Amino acid sequence: MTADDETYAAGAAAFNARMSAFSEEKYTEFTASRNEISGTGQEMPYCFEDTSYTLEYCGNYVSITILMNADLGGVHGSYYYYSYIFDMGKSQFVNILDLANDQEGFKTAVAEEILRQINEKGLAEGYNPDYETTTRAWNEYCVSLGENGLTVTFPPYEIACYAAGQQVFVIDSSIVKSYLAS
Repeated sequence: MTADDETYAAGAAAFNARMSAFSEEKYTEFTASRNEISGTGQEMPYCFEDTSYTLEYCGNYVSITILMNADLGGVHGSYYYYSYIFDMGKSQFVNILDLANDQEGFKTAVAEEILRQINEKGLAEGYNPDYETTTRAWNEYCVSLGENGLTVTFPPYEIACYAAGQQVFVIDSSIVKSYLAS
């Protein structure tokens, strides 16, 4: 086995361990919520949880986006978005801002691009009053890095009403690449 093979094997093991822990943690949370609502700890026939995953690749980085849809009864279900970026070369998970050569500049440039897209599409009128503040904290939400750039997803209620659904913004790779460290 070569040194590169060992690095990738260690990376795969770290990635798999984190994803397994995530799945176990979320299943435990869902079960506890379901049991609390039912009050009996028994299965609820109208209760469900659905999870989907998306993988994107950008150089040595693998982005995984996880969408969980849980319906524990009530008017509508809830959506939860999680994202992780894994550096295959270093065999570790990284924060998107840690990849930038100018973190504050990168954070500001992405926020300004999201706000530009909102204004260009005329969406601001239908958004929550504090959408600009939330948008400036984009890195705390679901962020994936791919060959075409950065995708930022805000779940329902974060910047708009539930009926508006998730709000997804794609930041072109030309903006992203100018801030990412080589």
